[in-house]
Amino acid sequence: MPTNIRRHSNDYIVNIILARRVYNVNIDIDKIRYVNKNLRECTNKSMNKTNATKSSYHHGNLRDGLIQAGISLLEEGNAREVTLRKVAKQAGVSHAAPYRHFEDKVALLSAIAEQGFRQLAAEMNKGIEENPQSSFNQIIAIGQRYVGFAQQHPAQLTLMFSDLLAQGKDESLSEAAGATYGILEQSISRAQQDGTLKQSNPQKMGKAFWAAVHGLAMLTKEGLMVHEEQHLDDAVENVMKLMFDGMGS
Repeated sequence: MPTNIRRHSNDYIVNIILARRVYNVNIDIDKIRYVNKNLRECTNKSMNKTNATKSSYHHGNLRDGLIQAGISLLEEGNAREVTLRKVAKQAGVSHAAPYRHFEDKVALLSAIAEQGFRQLAAEMNKGIEENPQSSFNQIIAIGQRYVGFAQQHPAQLTLMFSDLLAQGKDESLSEAAGATYGILEQSISRAQQDGTLKQSNPQKMGKAFWAAVHGLAMLTKEGLMVHEEQHLDDAVENVMKLMFDGMGS
């Protein structure tokens, strides 16, 4: 308990005792002490809560905390409703804290989009790792992971391709987006090398696959593509097989 609060509290009790003796006022000192004890406990709890919030961001994870708070707000509404002030409140920090890492709202949204691309890339790589023997199955798995990400993070995926962001101006975001697309392009190159796909420009072929997967992701995200009785992975596989039929060797 701070010294000044403790000092004022003790002075208050002394004044009560004097009033009781001088003016013969009937005051229950035990009740006053009980109230004073509760006051000290509430003050200490409040200070501990404040210190815990500050310490949780003490070692450089304020930026990550703000991004996660932004993602939570994004999933509740849309990107236009996310503000630095709301993110600060969600993260439990001062209104000025976000400006240590983000110049403005666009910078924060760009960071959220970048985090989305990196998470999507990790999911796509998992699909590849789970199918080491078949380039055909690797590309199908990439599509399934992509659509699965859209189902789990619909608002974030929308932001990742939103015109709210200054496309091409955020170098880190552009790098993350390019690396994610590169995973698909590299998989297509492997499929061409083992004869699964015909020899063609892998960039053009990659864009065709990407358009199909992204379109399916957006349609399923809105509930417009997959019927209730049809498993999502099966729907993705069917679309990818149609692509293979048209591009196969």
